[in-house]
Amino acid sequence: MSYRKGHIKRKIQKIKPKTPFYLMAFFWYLALAVVLLISAIYFTLFFKKIQVNNINIAGNVQIATNDIKKLVNLDSEIRLIDLFGWKVSTKSMLLVNTGAISQHILAEYPKIGSAQVKKSWPETISVLVKERTPTAVFCAFLSEISGEKCFLMDASGIIYEEIYDIPADMAIVRQDLSKSDISTGENVVNSKVIAFISEIDKNLKSNFDIDVMDALVTNPLRLNIQTSEDWQIYFNLEADASAQITRMNSLLNDEIAPEQRRGLQYIDLRFKDRAYYK
Repeated sequence: MSYRKGHIKRKIQKIKPKTPFYLMAFFWYLALAVVLLISAIYFTLFFKKIQVNNINIAGNVQIATNDIKKLVNLDSEIRLIDLFGWKVSTKSMLLVNTGAISQHILAEYPKIGSAQVKKSWPETISVLVKERTPTAVFCAFLSEISGEKCFLMDASGIIYEEIYDIPADMAIVRQDLSKSDISTGENVVNSKVIAFISEIDKNLKSNFDIDVMDALVTNPLRLNIQTSEDWQIYFNLEADASAQITRMNSLLNDEIAPEQRRGLQYIDLRFKDRAYYK
């Protein structure tokens, strides 16, 4: 009996009491990690000093500053929770997507050709916009129902504003798009074609006091220019533009006198090293 009691006593002595979990080093490391994580999340989302508080807009002329500010302000706010009427959002500079804001500005305002959005720390978003400059008027006949629609177009061939009165000093570019409708922001004419037409207009105006009234892109190969003197010039869009303009200048300088232009019907420059006129 005495042996059994002694044996049990020795076993009890060998069993050490367990340390409470809140006194373990692992618990405190974990607690510290959680505190640091919560602090980092709070700092990232809600720290007042890095919230978007200022929005600066520059470069705009036709588009109202307040309109662009409203868009940027809306895109700067990120909704975190929206559940059963409980809403939590942040405007943290760390989470602002400048690329997305830039794309939204361009999509919302076709008149704007570029929008540079930058973060000016600690609490400012700066936006520099560049509005499109009209190079020509683009007109397209869509259908008997829709009729013809005309738009201002920039040098890259993008239409950005529908117009109903065509400026007298601006050339008209026409093209059959074979579609039911067109809208602002579309690229309707290749930029090389726009540059070609602009060069033709520049040469005719500066050298012969002739304006380009209408430029018709009949197909990917042919460009018909209607002049202010009521005769036409035919160009090949796949041939060298400079060579064709040089031949045009040579004809008008050396072969076709100003008084002869009154009865002129057309000049055809579509064929290499040759030019025809009637």
